[in-house]
Amino acid sequence: TKYKGRNILIMCKQYLLFVLFVIPFFLFAQKKKKDLYDIQHISGIIIDANIDDWENKLYNLKSDVWSYAVASDKTKIYAAVIIKDKKLMDEAIRNGILFNISYSDKKMDGARIIYPKFNLEKLENSIADDPEEGRTIVQEELLQSTKGYYVAGFDKVRDGLLARNNQYGIKALCKIDESGSLVYECEIPLHLIKFKTSTIVAQLAVNTLYFSRQKMSAGMRSSGYHTRGISKPTLKNPYTENTDVWFSGIIK
Repeated sequence: TKYKGRNILIMCKQYLLFVLFVIPFFLFAQKKKKDLYDIQHISGIIIDANIDDWENKLYNLKSDVWSYAVASDKTKIYAAVIIKDKKLMDEAIRNGILFNISYSDKKMDGARIIYPKFNLEKLENSIADDPEEGRTIVQEELLQSTKGYYVAGFDKVRDGLLARNNQYGIKALCKIDESGSLVYECEIPLHLIKFKTSTIVAQLAVNTLYFSRQKMSAGMRSSGYHTRGISKPTLKNPYTENTDVWFSGIIK
């Protein structure tokens, strides 16, 4: 009886160790794995700020914050975003949505497009005068679209402001749909990007103040800039979800 009792005690300890160490590690691995979404293969996408042709394949569709997807048809790469959170929508309108396509499977800056980019001074003055009227102006400007996109890191495309009607086939469009959500779509020909590997990663991010500060801090660390002795204001993500996500897939 003593021998059986000792065996039971040993088994209980082993089970407890399994629960304490193995399962949390497994769950952590699962969570990390889900943080990298698939670049899907979808054909027939038309850039019209209408996601019907995405066939409900956006990730996080039930979220009250935002939904997103990246797809490819072997000749172009596409992105789609739906933003429901009003504050996040305002930040997207003010600072743009970033679509960053890495040249390899490393999470690094590659070919980048930021859109929309509005007349910020006009927008701020309108909202300051009348918040409701200001929001109406934002919607009207979205419907009328903008003059171009900010681009960087492309092959044979100059960094800077690129006209909406361009010879490269780069397209993006934003609209406010009937539910009041911001809908974004983007299309980029793959031949404009010098890929180093067949499997690549891409990033979608709302260019929020928090995201900009995070990028700035990461850049300072990578450049070896030390901020010892300098007080830095802490900034927390004001949203309940991450507002930048990464995707991975075979691109060619």
